Amino acid sequence: MDRKKLEKIFAILLIVGLVVLMAYLLFGRKEKALTPAPAPSKQVTLPAGQNAPTIGDAPVQVLDASIREVPTLARLFTERFGSYSTEANNANVDDVMSLVTPEFAATLRAAQPTPGQAKDFYGVSTRVLSATVTVHTDTTASVKLLTQRAETIGASDEVVRYQDAKLEAIKVGDTWKVSGIVWE
Repeated sequence: MDRKKLEKIFAILLIVGLVVLMAYLLFGRKEKALTPAPAPSKQVTLPAGQNAPTIGDAPVQVLDASIREVPTLARLFTERFGSYSTEANNANVDDVMSLVTPEFAATLRAAQPTPGQAKDFYGVSTRVLSATVTVHTDTTASVKLLTQRAETIGASDEVVRYQDAKLEAIKVGDTWKVSGIVWE
């Protein structure tokens, strides 16, 4: 290759690198700003002289050991169940069956649409931005979720919206299971 071709290739790579860096700086920071910090679910007494843990200036939700896995369960369930399309043949419901109580599993199965009914493509992709345990006992928990949902209908552009959900979980033996979800 001659020197002029190498200079052109280097210039193109430099421009692409700058565009990627600018996109990251512009869009990466906005995404972080949209994620609210979770609020503590109940008062926790810390030993004298010890401050509550924080990430930056935001307090971190301190949970009892018995309830710590509930926000993870809530995120996993909500992202899987809330992401679906007409081409997936109810795969979102099949994916969450191991995470739900038998009663809620029956409700989900009964509410499933018949595959292949839709004429046009319809899809939703759900991402949980925050999951906060609002109320809990040793065997029950309520989780408030803030989600970002991207909806596509046919060949149209994706529409992004933010939607809250309230998830209920109960402890079955040693395992937490989802017993219901309500989109708000």
